[in-house]
Amino acid sequence: MVHLSTPGSDTGFFSTLEVHSHDEPSLHTSRLIALPKGNYKEPPSIAAGFKLLDLSRDYPLRASINISDITTSQLKVGVDSNYGMVKEAAVQWLEHKTTAKECQSGSFDTQNENWTLRVREAQKEIRFAIPFKVQPEVIVWFNRVDLDVDQAFYRLSARATNVSTTGFTAHLDTWGDSTFSGAGLTWIAFPKTKPKVASGTIGTSEVRSFFSTPEQENFGEVAFAQPFLGKPTVLIALNMFDIKGGTDLRIKVEAVKITKKGFKWGLHTWEDTKMVAASASWIALGF
Repeated sequence: MVHLSTPGSDTGFFSTLEVHSHDEPSLHTSRLIALPKGNYKEPPSIAAGFKLLDLSRDYPLRASINISDITTSQLKVGVDSNYGMVKEAAVQWLEHKTTAKECQSGSFDTQNENWTLRVREAQKEIRFAIPFKVQPEVIVWFNRVDLDVDQAFYRLSARATNVSTTGFTAHLDTWGDSTFSGAGLTWIAFPKTKPKVASGTIGTSEVRSFFSTPEQENFGEVAFAQPFLGKPTVLIALNMFDIKGGTDLRIKVEAVKITKKGFKWGLHTWEDTKMVAASASWIALGF
């Protein structure tokens, strides 16, 4: 275990490279994050997802986000390898007051359900603690992956369907001849009419065909339906990948050149990894 006790700034982002190098992986990597003084009277809720994964194919492809020791002034963010090998990982998170009526979050993980090993599809009905007055937006991010390496393709998808004012159906799926041993997702729900907030999904399907030659560098652009008054904060994390097997699992998503009108995004892999397709969900906050 490698832990950095020097508190980092609360930017909603953590990389394992802040604690150890790419060539010195650890079973558990974590650091403290200092929350803004006076923001919370009780520990906030944290919704986190993977922004980057670099997992060695010499072990099972496993990684999970571990948010713990949450107080009103700090939290600990970590990445566990679960006896895989995480060369590098990056985490994105959103935090909100537990009493917030216009933002709810939670998680769904196959290890908390009665799923058999090597499944192809898992789902669960999620009910909101407090029903929304209008149908909300729901975004989902991966917070745990567990895949066998001996597959032609590494495939995993997290999604939300049947969204209503009272809940939705959370899905963790694969397809083709692929399977997965386990997975987890984080979900965030908020009213569609909420001011100073926008959200959506981006993916390689926007810039190239699923049947085209895999590209390591994929770029696109998002234009907000309504411009913000100033530059918003954009949080983005992965919700689907389809990567050719036989190599390390390497994937990252980024949002850059953010303005009040939109941002540019990138979905990338590197070295000998080939990305067939990928997607990510984003949320922009103008406050």
